[in-house]
Amino acid sequence: MKLENLKFLFKPSYWVMIHPYSKEWDDALNKEMESNEFIILDRYTAQIGKYVVWIANQPYGSFNPYRPFGHGTIAIRPSRLTVEKAYRRISREIERQRQESLMALINDGNTETLLR
Repeated sequence: MKLENLKFLFKPSYWVMIHPYSKEWDDALNKEMESNEFIILDRYTAQIGKYVVWIANQPYGSFNPYRPFGHGTIAIRPSRLTVEKAYRRISREIERQRQESLMALINDGNTETLLR
């Protein structure tokens, strides 16, 4: 066990993961995260490079490959460490998009929308 994985002993939300671990998927997702940013598609999915991933059900069921059009997710998952790293990146992207939306409203002078 890698020393950096010991922290998951103290994070109960990471104890149970829905799908089995796949080293191939873990490697592929990490490779995509090295050179690409997440693009949020909706509340449940995001795209990174050539993959669409499920981002809901964090952490126990997230960041597995997603097949659109009602086919659901593929029942594999990355490592807990990769899930945590991907979640931090997704969270930053969501916050960045939120800030951009807020600034666009302010710059457009649409402060009435902000007050609602």
